[in-house]
Amino acid sequence: MASTPPNSTLPLTQRLAAYGCSTVIRLDEKLTSAEQLDYLDLLPKQSNHTPILTAVAEHQGAALLYLVDATSTDVRSDAASLAAARRQLANRSDPAWLGVLRPGSLEIFPISFQETRDSQPVRIIEERSQTAPLFFQSLVHGTFEENHRLHGTDYVFNKIFDLLTRMTNDFVPTEGKGKLEALEVLSMAGRALFFRFLIDRRIVLENERDQICSAADELKDAFSSADKAAQTSAWLDATFNGDFLPLIDESIPADDRKAREAEYLRFFRRTERLAGKRVFVHLHAILHGWRATGETVQTELDWDDFDFAHIPVGVLSQVYESFSHRADPLTARDTSVHYTPRLIAGLMVEQAFAATKQKASARVLDSSCGAGIFLVLAFRRLVREHWIGDQRPKTAVIQSILYNQLRGFDISESALRLA
Repeated sequence: MASTPPNSTLPLTQRLAAYGCSTVIRLDEKLTSAEQLDYLDLLPKQSNHTPILTAVAEHQGAALLYLVDATSTDVRSDAASLAAARRQLANRSDPAWLGVLRPGSLEIFPISFQETRDSQPVRIIEERSQTAPLFFQSLVHGTFEENHRLHGTDYVFNKIFDLLTRMTNDFVPTEGKGKLEALEVLSMAGRALFFRFLIDRRIVLENERDQICSAADELKDAFSSADKAAQTSAWLDATFNGDFLPLIDESIPADDRKAREAEYLRFFRRTERLAGKRVFVHLHAILHGWRATGETVQTELDWDDFDFAHIPVGVLSQVYESFSHRADPLTARDTSVHYTPRLIAGLMVEQAFAATKQKASARVLDSSCGAGIFLVLAFRRLVREHWIGDQRPKTAVIQSILYNQLRGFDISESALRLA
């Protein structure tokens, strides 16, 4: 007697339970629940947008398995779309895999920037096999036999840190006095990185370029010369209330854009006299994701794949911790600067809230906040606590959380410049 084929019409959570997945969060619909907050970058922005993924399976708040339901017409599961999804997910630096759910089986693909449409699954798990219910636990405990392929976790950090290090080495020798101050290099690079973040997240658009930097040919050209860097820096100060990666006299009001632009122009021209135009080659390279070589730029290993719309704040915190030892070594050593990995920071925040009775009204103080990873995670948790049923918190509530429930301090200037 023939066995009954697996039922692909069962609810998604029930089908995934056959592979040991218990905590499943939908990613194929607009924001409807607090659990989706950590995946805002992956949710469809409009109801008519095709979702990238169907869901994610978590363990203790960590994403371990992203999922595409190939039996659904709502998400693309062709080879090219799956390769694009894996490269996009690599930006998030999660210790995760991509699973493609088909009738009766689950195909497992690695997540990295090197994936192509020709990539084959590293494992196909048959739903009716005896080991299928144990699969997700093998991800939880790190016993999955293909775990050696998980080499994307620190890749984004290494590349960003490499850009900062290359720029710093050019202008700030590890021994002796350099052409520029290390904290100045940190602030200039930080501004370029932040502007790249704004571009990739589509917070700034190409049709706004004239308002930001009229001298630029495109948004990613906004730091390629002294006058362009001055215009863009003045806009950043006016838009983000000043005191942002400081480079000039902060007594000039942030909304006096003309005066600040003139002061920035003096700063960047002085920088050009001291270090040459090469400093702008580096800033231009950060925006475009190119390696700066000589007086030109050279593209490097598919940096177009890097998308700051999906790079988590924890990666920038990791860069801060590592770079602060170079930019301000005495302070970093004397104050014991240490980076807390995002997953560990998340677990500590969850444990702190678990011990709190009135979670929604909790006030959070991080007296050595570094680049702010604990504060960001605490902010997200507070937003969740203010989520009542299917009613998401309004803008006024979110602003109240930011201004009244979160505080951070640090004695390191380089920390405050990136926080």
